[in-house]
Amino acid sequence: MLESITLDRFDLRPKLILAFVLVAALVAVTGAIGYWAVGAVDTATHEVSDDADKVDAAMEMLVAVEEQQIAVQAAMLGESGGEARFEDAQADFEEWEARLAEQDLKDDEQQALTALQSRHEEYATTAQELFDARQAGDTARAEARMAELEPMVADMRTSAHTLETAANEDRVAAVAAADETAWLAQLSVAGLTVAAFVAAIT
Repeated sequence: MLESITLDRFDLRPKLILAFVLVAALVAVTGAIGYWAVGAVDTATHEVSDDADKVDAAMEMLVAVEEQQIAVQAAMLGESGGEARFEDAQADFEEWEARLAEQDLKDDEQQALTALQSRHEEYATTAQELFDARQAGDTARAEARMAELEPMVADMRTSAHTLETAANEDRVAAVAAADETAWLAQLSVAGLTVAAFVAAIT
């Protein structure tokens, strides 16, 4: 009896049911791919946003360091308010440092941040010694401390730019992953749509 059952001998009802089941299955697969693609692109978008935040934080920390150095130079020139400006910039540095520390950092990013933090602690201590020496009228000691600060600033610039570069590379990779996911999803959905249309016509 099974040998006598062929597609051509099905009556209309089984054919419609078969077509409905097939098309429904294809639509379900299409929906699953769409759902996966939206989730993947959303994840990549968040990664891009986080990496942009890392870049901003690294640059803001560097700006704070430059402002501190300007404050130190102003103090060496005898201008008033240099130490207060230094402390304001210190607060800015610490604020952006805290924001960056909350991010999910990769190993190279964490290493760059750790190096920047360590060097900045040393920088802040030396700068305070400079201010103290300046207030005490010990110009020679203040100038010696000023000379020590220059290589520290250079090291912090390097660490900040290393962190920025690593975050930018991650951002570019996340954008590329999102683009690839979107392209694969579009291709898959288009193919399944055509398959569903052909199945329905058949």
